[in-house]
Amino acid sequence: MMDILLLSLQLMQLWPVEFYLGIGDRPREMVLTVKFEDYTRRIGIEGTADAFKEAIKSAFRLRTRRSFWLEDEDNIVRSLNQEMPLGNYTVHLDEGLGIKVYLYDESDHIPVHTEEKIFYTEDYHEHLAHRGYTGLWEIDGYRNIDTMDDLRPNALYRGVS
Repeated sequence: MMDILLLSLQLMQLWPVEFYLGIGDRPREMVLTVKFEDYTRRIGIEGTADAFKEAIKSAFRLRTRRSFWLEDEDNIVRSLNQEMPLGNYTVHLDEGLGIKVYLYDESDHIPVHTEEKIFYTEDYHEHLAHRGYTGLWEIDGYRNIDTMDDLRPNALYRGVS
């Protein structure tokens, strides 16, 4: 009985009240057409925004923590929810922020080599912890970088221990 009640509540969220009162037709299918690169999938928009996001990631086999968003045919970025207009959407992935980090020989303070790194949303602090850094020093700007928001594209940095 509880399963039927739960199903009924979910349907009421998707279908207009007029349908349940017997004065309206069953609404059309609640499905969006979503494109990513060369692949197109039809994805139902029932459930929460998180469930919708996971459905998109699964449908396109996105095995990443990178942020993504949907853009409609009019180039309008849409939030993921049940109120989205039906239509065709394109998935866009966060391109990240590319920087160069000089790796030094600590005894001579001479750069040994340069590492190019692209940071996505949560990667910055993980990278610092992995290298044993507390932050980065911007070489050309002469300033300490404590958060990813302070990074500048294509700037040169040195790790601070």
